[in-house]
Amino acid sequence: MIFYKLYLLLGLLELTLELLEIQVGVFAVKPLLMPILFWAAKGESSMSISLKRLVLWALFFSWVGDVSLLFESAHKIFFVLGLLGFLSAHFMYISCLGKTIDFRQLKSFKGQLGTALMVGLLVLLMTYFELKGNSTYAGFLRIAVPMYSIVLGFLVVLSANQLDSKTPSGILLFSGALLFMLSDMLIALSKFSSSLNFMSDGLRSFFIMLTYILAQLLIVRSLSTKTGPNTHAYLQ
Repeated sequence: MIFYKLYLLLGLLELTLELLEIQVGVFAVKPLLMPILFWAAKGESSMSISLKRLVLWALFFSWVGDVSLLFESAHKIFFVLGLLGFLSAHFMYISCLGKTIDFRQLKSFKGQLGTALMVGLLVLLMTYFELKGNSTYAGFLRIAVPMYSIVLGFLVVLSANQLDSKTPSGILLFSGALLFMLSDMLIALSKFSSSLNFMSDGLRSFFIMLTYILAQLLIVRSLSTKTGPNTHAYLQ
């Protein structure tokens, strides 16, 4: 579909602008990414109305997050608004997956190991911020960031334990969720610690947006082709 191609072209332009640190261009292009993907998802005939509605809301809230983070240097409230935007998007994606989780797989060794690793990673990350975090990691954010991380981790766990987790659609979904987590992890490390200071601002932004652009595309595409024994009944 033409909107997916346009999304990728705009994504390449956005990555170039981020790498070259052309902020005027970033302000012009970044807010266009989610609306383009929104129209791509809206045109997916394979999605039921109920599933499509959730995906479109997820993309809308992601757009709110994108726009808010453009102004985070002006006031810290914009970072909080961005956090709330993406948190809402994750809840929408979780709603897409909640009825097609394979509880047998979740109880398997693979499911339990994946859950343990995810929880362990989140605990280590939050512990690192508590020990090494800068003055930005204070007040409301000391509660909001861990809560946000738990929700995002839950999305990753759900994506790994779907009925169709071994199909191309399931692999795309899990890859997208992992990339979303990586993107947010890079944002957190950039904002709350000095661990990525060896990179230039442009290079950090490049990797944050690269993982984010791919994550959104993979999740939307996987949901548009999602299959599984109970999926059809749920999506009607």
